[in-house]
Amino acid sequence: MKNGRKVLALVIAILLCLTLVTSCAKNDEPTSTPPAQGSPASSPSSGGTSNPPPSTSPVPSDIAPPVEAPKGDTVRFADEIVAITDGYPMMSFNPLLPGVAMPPAYWTYNLIYDRLLLSTDDGQPLPYLATDWETTDYQTFTLKLRDDVNFHNGEKFTAHDVVWTATTAKSTPGAIAGAIWGFVKEVVALDDYTVQFVLESVNVEFLWVISQTEAVILNEKAVAADPDKGVWIGTGAYRLIDFIPLDHWTFERYDGFWGDAPITRKITMLHIPEPATRAMMLLNGEAQMVFNMPTQDIDQFIDNPDFVYYQHIRNNPGPIQFNMTHPICGNFNFRMAVASALDRAEITMAVGGEYVLPDYESGGLWGYMTEFRNINIPVVPEDLDAAKEYLAASPYNGETIIITAAMADQIKAAEVVQMQLNRIGIKTDINVVEPPAIPGIVAENKLEMLITGMGYALNAAAIRALVYPGMPTNRTLYDNPVVTEMLDAASREPNRSAREKIYMEIQEIIAEDPPFFNIWWNIVPNVGVKGIGGFAQPADASYNLRYLYWQLED
Repeated sequence: MKNGRKVLALVIAILLCLTLVTSCAKNDEPTSTPPAQGSPASSPSSGGTSNPPPSTSPVPSDIAPPVEAPKGDTVRFADEIVAITDGYPMMSFNPLLPGVAMPPAYWTYNLIYDRLLLSTDDGQPLPYLATDWETTDYQTFTLKLRDDVNFHNGEKFTAHDVVWTATTAKSTPGAIAGAIWGFVKEVVALDDYTVQFVLESVNVEFLWVISQTEAVILNEKAVAADPDKGVWIGTGAYRLIDFIPLDHWTFERYDGFWGDAPITRKITMLHIPEPATRAMMLLNGEAQMVFNMPTQDIDQFIDNPDFVYYQHIRNNPGPIQFNMTHPICGNFNFRMAVASALDRAEITMAVGGEYVLPDYESGGLWGYMTEFRNINIPVVPEDLDAAKEYLAASPYNGETIIITAAMADQIKAAEVVQMQLNRIGIKTDINVVEPPAIPGIVAENKLEMLITGMGYALNAAAIRALVYPGMPTNRTLYDNPVVTEMLDAASREPNRSAREKIYMEIQEIIAEDPPFFNIWWNIVPNVGVKGIGGFAQPADASYNLRYLYWQLED
């Protein structure tokens, strides 16, 4: 059985590598380029010339069912599905608050909210709540909106909700949605179904930015009436009817949804902290889906005809991060001492065995499937002699360094790292926290070293959230003026090949004085009962469960 899993993992890795090669080949193809700053296009970039009118615009393909459900007079589906989430405890999903950047929150967003645009894997915009868009300079964007969309409270969706959402998120420090709308200088409703964004500067990636999962549109009236539960109100295929933090949250199909109706009437997500309990609940019928099944329980489901098994390599890195403003952790020699002491194979075996891949491919930090990944950056090798030399050249003098970790696998990694650093004379303590506590620790500048998951989108602009000064997910407090200037240049560069060159160089510069080192990639095992289907597994793990179904046997 174990050999079978290894072969399966190897096949996935090969297929993903082939995908990367194909993506690189596509980058060399000639493409039409949008206008550069100061040189308006003779014909504006637009998504509207061939789209149907708002009242008949179809649901884009990556929100529509990824696999069409079976049809026929004898086909039956379950009315309700219970899904156990991947172990991340969700205190809140409110996009106007910090500290909610975890997978179950994104799955919730995909169920209850919509956003203005969607995008293809290579960043091309697709219509959604916005049917048409145009710009002549990539600083002012005008979007036409659907006129047939209602919020769950019956309020009509209009441009005024877009204006309120963007303005509120932008003015809320640290909010997850703030990073989306932070580029916006001004947003106005030209009429009820036309909205115009004026950006602080030219940004050719703005349409991609507002297609991200967290770029949700809220209802101003609902939030004003109830600041706590008003954020439950969206325009999505499901409405939230119950939410108990750290326990469960329940969704009911919204029959007023403007797109294709889901099959399943009710979906309940459970947070079950005990790994063994998740498998038991699936076996005894208390749940129909377990995301990120604990690896020790996988054997009883693989090749079991009563269950379906899926796995994919998650795009998100598993790094060790350093506070770049800390007098010791911010020192290059100290960080290199830590990196040189890391035995990635030992760490990943403790974290998840065969379901975790040590990263020996690139010394940079980039998403596994994110465009423009630079694999020519050498990995810092394990070398204890070099580690001790680096440490001797650093300001470290026997102080106890705090390693913060949040999730079970990251705590395991921290424990192994602690032992490995002890071999070269670095003393550490492990600070175990809940994920929502991390932004506060960063904001108070109390973070020293951190081992936690790192969300990473498929577009290269995702690096901005991790290293741009002031971004809420810049946990290392990285501030390199050269990198900052290059990120701004990339956002203004309309030519894809030129933009790729900038991002490749950015990775090299960051690697010269790195604020983080990647250790592993997760192979995510998901298990469902026989008959479960209707969802895809994107590399960034932002699952869309709108069309999740459970086909019952006759």
